[in-house]
Amino acid sequence: MEPLQSLEHFLNTSLGKGLFEGYKILLDWVCFQLEDKQNIGKIQSKVSEAQFDKIVDSLYDHFQKFPETSKFLTPELIPKLKKTQKRYFLELLEGNYDKKYVLDRFKVGLRHAQVQLPLAWYLGAYAKYIEEVQKNVFAPWVESSRENVQESLECLISLLKIIFFDIILAIEAYQFEVQQILEEKEEIIEELATPVIRVWEKVLVLPLVGSLDSQRAMKATETLLERIVQEGARITIIDITGIPFVDSAVADHLIKTVNAAKLLGCEVILCGIGPKIAQTLVHLGVEMGQICTKANLSDALEHALDLLGFSIAEKER
Repeated sequence: MEPLQSLEHFLNTSLGKGLFEGYKILLDWVCFQLEDKQNIGKIQSKVSEAQFDKIVDSLYDHFQKFPETSKFLTPELIPKLKKTQKRYFLELLEGNYDKKYVLDRFKVGLRHAQVQLPLAWYLGAYAKYIEEVQKNVFAPWVESSRENVQESLECLISLLKIIFFDIILAIEAYQFEVQQILEEKEEIIEELATPVIRVWEKVLVLPLVGSLDSQRAMKATETLLERIVQEGARITIIDITGIPFVDSAVADHLIKTVNAAKLLGCEVILCGIGPKIAQTLVHLGVEMGQICTKANLSDALEHALDLLGFSIAEKER
């Protein structure tokens, strides 16, 4: 999924709505108060343009020492990334932690997740940032006057609070991306679990393997009916040889699938009913009299071809 699509999807999820509607609660959670915002303003007043540049340069020198991060950096890309990083530092010290700030930080986290930078390395960069800020901003501040020790310490704690706020947003972004990947894989697995195969012109086969619950049966029905329409199929074979157990709900769903297919002008042949399933269907009183059944896929295919006016014969030698 593309970054913008992922972001739009996230904003419509309960997690996304909760995050952007409840970001003030997160600020309270990290104990960020009015005095902290004032302290951030004090830090901003102490940082010069040259100090910002030095902090960013040190960060990227650090990143290039490790293969886990340096592999994302090219000579052409580094200047753009430094410019973006500097803009982030400026925004962080502006003290406007509103919905726009939250969205921007989430987008940054999402981009890093989508290029597959491990979360540990993304969060670890904050440690280097704190070290550089302490070295280039707080240390000179304290050295200028010992009276500034308490004030600088309070400002550092305020900065750490908002950094932890950013870390929370980054983790949320990574978790969302992982969830997206899992959902996409589940969709692929579902498609593989209910394959509809065209074996002859206007003849489809739906082989079902493994446990079949009501949800999967419903998905199989949806997929089958769509393919019947797409292919203009006249006959569909549903092979349940690989199904170990069928309950009354699933049996009822199979019957409804057969009836739905008939409404689309497609005959259904059910094959592969094993002894245990046959006994279960009889015990449950499921009426299968109107459904064409065959012992196995071979017999079902031969019957399907016969219905279409074809026959299988041995080739003369």
